[in-house]
Amino acid sequence: MPAGSGMLEPQQARSRESLARVLDATLDLLVERRDSSLTIAEVSDRSRVSVGSIYARFDGKSAIVRAVQERELDRIDARTKTAFETAVHAERAFEENVRALVSARVTILASEAPIISALMLSAYRDSTLVARGRESALLAQGWFVAALARACTENGSPVTAARVEWCDEIVYSLASRHLGLGIGADFRPDRTFSASQLVEELTSTVLALLPVEDHVASRVDR
Repeated sequence: MPAGSGMLEPQQARSRESLARVLDATLDLLVERRDSSLTIAEVSDRSRVSVGSIYARFDGKSAIVRAVQERELDRIDARTKTAFETAVHAERAFEENVRALVSARVTILASEAPIISALMLSAYRDSTLVARGRESALLAQGWFVAALARACTENGSPVTAARVEWCDEIVYSLASRHLGLGIGADFRPDRTFSASQLVEELTSTVLALLPVEDHVASRVDR
């Protein structure tokens, strides 16, 4: 954890294990409540770590939430980077590469939705949480854009950076809205999609925004 997180790093295995329990318990409470309305006493009760031990390691509740966010976003970032970088293959048809990339985006957002939503809602009025969340979002955007641009280039269909970035904006925004990331159930769209349906709809949208004649020709060539 970074030095500015308000947490003392454990040096012994037993201390690391109790720290993991504290972070796991905090994450469980965040996901259950979809906000940060938890108490140190509740974290202590669920983690089986004394309140005194928790305060000996953390400055307070905000520091625990920040440590949870750092751990989880580091994990999600690593997963996202690998998924996007391995989604595109030169030997595959252009449409297949686009579908694989969109699928990677949707799959990660869908599977991590409870955690991402809890962290987004917990970031309200905490500039440190907001900044770390934005950092993660920009990293994911960069990896998606790079992978999609590579797919276009390998297909002989180079596009502008602005167009590829717009494709990511659409995929992320629509997927997030339909998956309910950071919003209450009352604000989700009336029409619902399964993850596979969402992938197909978004893939069609992205393909419509890219050079049609080029990727249609690529199907004939292959």
